[in-house]
Amino acid sequence: MRQPWGKSSGYDLKPYALAQYLAVGESFADQWQPQGGIESAMIEMLAVAFSLQMCWSGIAHDLAREHMMINARRSSANASSGWKSPYQTEADAVDQEHRLADGYNQQFVESCVNCEI
Repeated sequence: MRQPWGKSSGYDLKPYALAQYLAVGESFADQWQPQGGIESAMIEMLAVAFSLQMCWSGIAHDLAREHMMINARRSSANASSGWKSPYQTEADAVDQEHRLADGYNQQFVESCVNCEI
C-alpha cells in the first residue's frame, strides 16, 4: 500500500486533501500502468509533485486575495481611494508561494519527461 506523502513527511492532511492526492496517484497509475518498483516510484513522484504544485498555487492565490481584501479595508479606513501596494513582507510571502508552486510544477514536468510521457 502506498504511503501518502503527507503522512511520511509529518504533514497532517485534511481528509479532502488526502482523498485528492490518492485520487491523483491512482489516476496516474491507471493511465501509465507501471511495471515494477521504479516505474511505481516515478508515478508516486508525479503525484507528489502535482499535489504540491496545486497546494502551493492555492495558497498563493488565497494569500494574494486576502492581502487585496486587507488593503481594501485599509483604503476605506484611511478614506483614500485607489489600490495600495502590499507591504514588502506580504509581497515576499506571495512571491515565495509562487516560487514553490513553480518549483513543484518543474518537478512534475521533469518526472513526466523521465516517464517518457
